[in-house]
Amino acid sequence: MSLQIGSGITLIVGDSGSGKSTLLREMVPGISVVGEREGSVQFQGQDIASLKPGIIGFVSQHPDNQIVCDTVWHELAFGLESLGTPTTVMRNRVAEISTYLGMESWFMKRVTELSEGEKQKLLLASVLCMTPQVIIMDEPTSMLDPIAARNFWELVIRLRRESEIRFIVAAHDTEYIYDYADDIVTLQRGTIVAEEHENSLPEREKIKRYGGGFTEEEIAANEVFPPARETKVVQTLRDLRGDYEGQAVLAVRTLEIHEGINAWIGPNGAGKSTLGKVLAGYFGKKRLPNLVMMPQDVLTIFTKETVRQELDMEADIPPEMETLCGDLLDRHPLDLSGGEQHVVAVCKFLLKGADYLILDEPTKGVDYRWKKAMEKLLRDYARRQTIILITHDLELVGDLANYVVFLFYGNVASMGEPHQVFQQNVFYKPYISRLNPRFISKEELV
Repeated sequence: MSLQIGSGITLIVGDSGSGKSTLLREMVPGISVVGEREGSVQFQGQDIASLKPGIIGFVSQHPDNQIVCDTVWHELAFGLESLGTPTTVMRNRVAEISTYLGMESWFMKRVTELSEGEKQKLLLASVLCMTPQVIIMDEPTSMLDPIAARNFWELVIRLRRESEIRFIVAAHDTEYIYDYADDIVTLQRGTIVAEEHENSLPEREKIKRYGGGFTEEEIAANEVFPPARETKVVQTLRDLRGDYEGQAVLAVRTLEIHEGINAWIGPNGAGKSTLGKVLAGYFGKKRLPNLVMMPQDVLTIFTKETVRQELDMEADIPPEMETLCGDLLDRHPLDLSGGEQHVVAVCKFLLKGADYLILDEPTKGVDYRWKKAMEKLLRDYARRQTIILITHDLELVGDLANYVVFLFYGNVASMGEPHQVFQQNVFYKPYISRLNPRFISKEELV
């Protein structure tokens, strides 16, 4: 490809595995890359390898892999220390950026005490301290709940308006940033294509194109009530507790698990993953028999040379997974994109044949096309096993869930049939529910 990037916000979109992350890594000096590159990457006519450190900053989708210090204030100063910045300048810069981003209340905290949203904000702040001219971000909101994601994008938009910094962003979730992008670059199999791709569309545009072609006014005026989804309790658990570094982070008095697909939602730090780990026996005895849990970091589960071997070690690969994984089957799992790895991980855990299956953020980095195929697979398997989705993807919840548990601050804020739970919420709901609270999915609308 040949590509020129201008000022403002450049949004890079495309299928999982289209080359978005690979392209971004080529733009960041000092990041290790594999393979060989022909051609050049230049900034203002200068090869990026010869740029002074700090001109191009990078924010990854995995804060824990990028943060290197124990405390917030030290992480902010770390880049400046590495550049040999005088102490007086360093102290002033850290104070200014912390104030600008509203970080004073957690400036002295340990990094382990932060929510995912705060960690992502800390990454951005530590890059800003080095006064970069370009900030490159790879799926920066993939770990964030919808409200934290919106807050992060609002911060980026504010920086775009109040500074000369250029932002280059790869993202699947474009719900808020789409309208503010100065340019959108669509990749397909490592090349730039002209046509707009469904993965670049915010949910409101997908509703128009794939939800019957209704206008927002027609959706809001619709008075049909979709039927409630069938739910049946299969387990009631009591007094679930979890501690982290001596602090109680989970105290659930009663939790119901229903047949079909359960969805656990809530903000970052609400205790969703901790609750899953308590049930799966991470902190002692399992609370449910024959239960397995897929972790958020799926890289930890791959041990074989090919995807086919990964799936074969669990069970014979059924035709629907052969079709879904297709070209991925003979590739090494670590050569896949993040979204493709999550698709393979979901297939691997479905094949384990457990009575109860917890999937922690199964659609992280997964594009729209893969997600719809994954939804069909989950529906089929939910007929013979109970599936629990821990997710920030509220559209996925609206499409699939038979029962929803909304967690907050380590406890259950509400639980019930999905329409019932989402109708109580004002902001924390699928996009279509904000247009008309009767609906929670495009399929219901049609």
